[in-house]
Amino acid sequence: MVEGFYPTQAHYSSFVEECWKTLNYGSLIIEEWDGEFTVFQPDAGKTHYLNEMSVQILIYIENNAPAALSTADICDYLVKKFQLQTDTAFPKQINKTLRRFDELGLVKQIS
Repeated sequence: MVEGFYPTQAHYSSFVEECWKTLNYGSLIIEEWDGEFTVFQPDAGKTHYLNEMSVQILIYIENNAPAALSTADICDYLVKKFQLQTDTAFPKQINKTLRRFDELGLVKQIS
């Protein structure tokens, strides 16, 4: 990794086409507990335990509604928000998180 390297959307080329929207965000009950978060999803009757970055992903997608956000947009936001120095593995990790959120019904992939 190069010191001070901040990837651009070109570094996320394999994920640029994948776009995401939140599902029923307004119904979620989000509580913070010592830097960790519980997210209760009433329609599914499930509680999820998330870290701050995961919650910020949901908030960022919702704050940009009704537009869907690409994985690249989300990665750019997180790099700036958390002042990260990242590498090419970072968008893969974020994409994995988004796909898990999709499985849980927190977000939906938009083609």
